[in-house]
This record gives sequence, structure tokens and C-alpha cells, in this order.
Amino acid sequence: MRLSTATPIAAILADLESQITASGYKATARTSDATQSYIRFESTQMTGPPAVVLLSVTKLPWSPQIDAVYDLVTGPKR
Repeated sequence: MRLSTATPIAAILADLESQITASGYKATARTSDATQSYIRFESTQMTGPPAVVLLSVTKLPWSPQIDAVYDLVTGPKR
């Protein structure tokens, strides 16, 4: 998703993180600075295939836009 907003990356990231954790994932790794943030989430469910969500939020240097990318990665059945 691409946003045109003056909202700081940290605020966007906090909103997206709360939605992902509410759906059954926990944050397991993160990096961030003023222009880019990354969080890795792991599924907390014990049945079904393990799943990882990768969330990246980046301020585009040439515009006022922000890119937010959400990838869902699943593994073999447990």
C-alpha cells in the first residue's frame, strides 16, 4: 500500500502492528530509523502451518509518500 501522508512512520507502524498482533501474531524482531521500519511477526497459534508476517514501512525519499509492505510466509504443516 502506498500512502500520501504527513503521519510519522512510527505512528503508521504502531497502528499496523496493533492490527497484526490482534490477529494472533507476536513481534519477534524489529529495526527502525526515521525513514524505514521493519517488524517480523510469528504466529502464536499451535495448530496449522507456522506463519511469519514481515512488515516494512518506508518513507520514499523523493516524495511525501510512504510504502507499507506486508508479506505472509507460511511453512510446512506442524
